[in-house]
Amino acid sequence: MHFNKLNVLQASLSILITIALSACGGGGSSSSADSDPSGGYSEKESAIEKIKAYSNGESNTAPTINDYVAAGVLGVTNETLSELNNVVKELSPEEVDSTSELEALTTQLGVNISPEVSAGGNQTVEVNKSIEITGTATDSDGKIVSYSWQKDDQVLATTATFVYTPTIVGTDSLILTVTDNDGAKASDSISLVVTAVQTVPNKAPTANAGSNKTVEVGQSIQMVGSGTDSDGSISAYEWSIDGTVLSSVSTFLYTPSEIGTDTLTLSVLDNDGSEATDTVKIVVTEATFTPNKAPTANAGADKVTQVNKGILIAGSGADSDGTISSYEWSKGPTILATSASFTYTPTDTGTDTLTLKVTDNDGDSSIDEMDVQVIAAPTSDTTPPVISLLGENPVSVDQGASYNDAGATASDNADGSITANIIVAGDTVNTNSAAGTSFTITYNVTDATGNAASQVTRTVNVVSAVDTTNPVITLSGPSTVEVIQGANYVESGATANDDRDGNITTKILIAGDTVNTSASPGTTFTITYNVSDAAGNSAIEVTRSVSIIESSDNQIPVLSASTQQNYLAVINEARAQARSCGEYGSFPAAPAVSWSDKLYKAAYEHSQDLTETNTFSHDGSGTVSDWSGYPLSKQSTMTDRVATYGYSWSRLSENVSAGTGRDTPEEAVQSWLDSDGHCKNVMDANVTQVGMALSSKSGTTYTHYWTQNFGRP
Repeated sequence: MHFNKLNVLQASLSILITIALSACGGGGSSSSADSDPSGGYSEKESAIEKIKAYSNGESNTAPTINDYVAAGVLGVTNETLSELNNVVKELSPEEVDSTSELEALTTQLGVNISPEVSAGGNQTVEVNKSIEITGTATDSDGKIVSYSWQKDDQVLATTATFVYTPTIVGTDSLILTVTDNDGAKASDSISLVVTAVQTVPNKAPTANAGSNKTVEVGQSIQMVGSGTDSDGSISAYEWSIDGTVLSSVSTFLYTPSEIGTDTLTLSVLDNDGSEATDTVKIVVTEATFTPNKAPTANAGADKVTQVNKGILIAGSGADSDGTISSYEWSKGPTILATSASFTYTPTDTGTDTLTLKVTDNDGDSSIDEMDVQVIAAPTSDTTPPVISLLGENPVSVDQGASYNDAGATASDNADGSITANIIVAGDTVNTNSAAGTSFTITYNVTDATGNAASQVTRTVNVVSAVDTTNPVITLSGPSTVEVIQGANYVESGATANDDRDGNITTKILIAGDTVNTSASPGTTFTITYNVSDAAGNSAIEVTRSVSIIESSDNQIPVLSASTQQNYLAVINEARAQARSCGEYGSFPAAPAVSWSDKLYKAAYEHSQDLTETNTFSHDGSGTVSDWSGYPLSKQSTMTDRVATYGYSWSRLSENVSAGTGRDTPEEAVQSWLDSDGHCKNVMDANVTQVGMALSSKSGTTYTHYWTQNFGRP
């Protein structure tokens, strides 16, 4: 390697200025604070003095590579040593006093500086568990071109970062070697302490076979079991009796075959293989015997027909405690048909008695008979039959009363009595029509040869009758209601019915006191209900008492601003991401919703009701802890609860969630996102407001109970 004059001078200046500054603190040959306390020089100072003496001619002994290394000049090789000494020899005192950087010398000489490497700090890891190992390296005069991680001469990776999985307990030594772009290498190592896997003992699950039951022998009963696992999940269910497996699902139908007490065992298995059992006793009693009620048969009215002319025979059957399983028509020992209806064609004149037998699903039978009068076909019958009305014509019927038609008879010169063949038609009499309305009923019949009788009619006139019956009012809900002070009172109303006018609920007049729930506890308001029918008859007045009561327990806690913002952030973060809600399809990101105190209060009311009653449902309990439902005659619904706090809505939905480990809003929202129907509510872009609340109580089934209400005013 050769240098031009400028390079040599620049490099030399770098060396000597660095030497001078390091040894003397600014020039001269006096000793420095770095000198040996005994009066001699340190190794570095001695090397610097040797180089200076050679430079100014005080010594003819040329510095060696070791001298330069001791003086802080690295990278000098046998090839560059001679030229470096020649440069040092030619420097003048003025050039020695020039300023420069020591690194410029090695740059001008073309000497490579080795890279620096760090394998990182020592670590501890469990056997067979992966750990990320990251090394770093720098090169002041170039770049790093390769990495090599080794263990016991085995190459593990050729990147700065890799994942290492130890397989044996002990200490593994990993060596990182890096190479720069000039081929220089550097190495560093770390120790990995590999420990045995720390096992956490599994917690056994719990099984619940339900409460003891009583059932009649031969009757089925639904068995509902459950299992919980505090540190995992239930992987299998098994119902058995005396070692015989009955079912491998949590719920099944059990049908005992003998009287006595059956002990059923429910076994549950968790995902770690631990088992728990619970038993339930089934008291099997003697079956209550209910004797079968025989069916009834109806062969229909007697008929008249001509010989060799078919006639429709239509029968029927009924069974008050079962069904009709078969029909059978017979004439004497001859079976004619096995259906309810058939066409009968007589072959001889006379009277044929036909018997209908019906059998029910319990095997009991009943019979009925009808006669078919068979006459000879006339050679020439042109005389029509005659119809005679029974009863009055016209007939007057009181408005609102029942009408029963008196009927008619029919006779024919050839066929005889053909009353059974009369066809009654015309108007349907409606006695609730206005007074003065008339209805016409028609009667027609045809004899066997087709001669038609003259039509006979009856007129039925609806007339006004004096109505003296009072209508009746029935309250909806209890007659005495207690309302918590400050809560919303919802009027349940009443119904009214009249024997003539029917349902007249819309005519009820509700009066009396106006309920003010802000009144003092103990205040009672009386509401009155009155109604009159079309005839002016008044119902007996009905009243309802509404009492204002004080509540010391049913207080909704004020949600802090930070908690409110936290709930909102979790909800809106979920809505901000497009996601699939299973059977309801994919939903795009939804706009952020704002907080509603009214929805929050309705949500808290429901969560505390679930906590106090240890239940889990969208419906309230209907007890005193169900603030909206308690004053009513029913369990509260989602709409009842939001109405209690004056929330008017055009769109409304509700999510509930419960779990022993579900004590954060993140866990609650995630549980809803994991359920298709709840996910749909969370991602509904048409809602604009939300309220969410948590109520917790130890000793309950789930401990933590969440309610989330979405709405749009």
